[in-house]
Amino acid sequence: IQNRSNAVRIVWNNSYTPEKYVVYKKEMGKSSFSVVAKVNGSALSYYDMKVTPGKTYYYKVRQICYGENNKLMTGEISNTVKIRTQIITNKITSVKRINKSTVKISVNNSMGNTGYKIFYSTGINGKYKLLKTVNSNKKDSITVKLKEGKKYYFKTMPFVKIGKKIYYGDYSNIKSI
Repeated sequence: IQNRSNAVRIVWNNSYTPEKYVVYKKEMGKSSFSVVAKVNGSALSYYDMKVTPGKTYYYKVRQICYGENNKLMTGEISNTVKIRTQIITNKITSVKRINKSTVKISVNNSMGNTGYKIFYSTGINGKYKLLKTVNSNKKDSITVKLKEGKKYYFKTMPFVKIGKKIYYGDYSNIKSI
């Protein structure tokens, strides 16, 4: 299973090619599994795009094939696997002073995140204030103006927006200039 904040990829192996696979899913706290997909027998994975960040899900897969006289036969069901979706923390890759009052902050934002917030402080353990919200998972650097002659500390927090709800990840590493 591969995990992102807004999708889960279930991967399996097969010893032969069945007619199709049935993928089952259960959310933690629920009593039963439900069918989330029926995929072609040549497929070896499925992306579940209907997940919520921070929730735990269980998945299992069953092979379906047809025997003599087109009689439907179900194969064994796989082991159940557990996955908790998470918002992947991004990383500040560099902080560079462009001139006395301008700083360029480069961020390695994780795919699947909607964006990130950049916070700053004048002390590593001080109170961090919101500097900027970046509403894109593609933007990898921003330039901001700050007071010259001070040492600044920066950290980021990724987020995923699904509908009107926003889910936040963990703070990144701290970089200073």
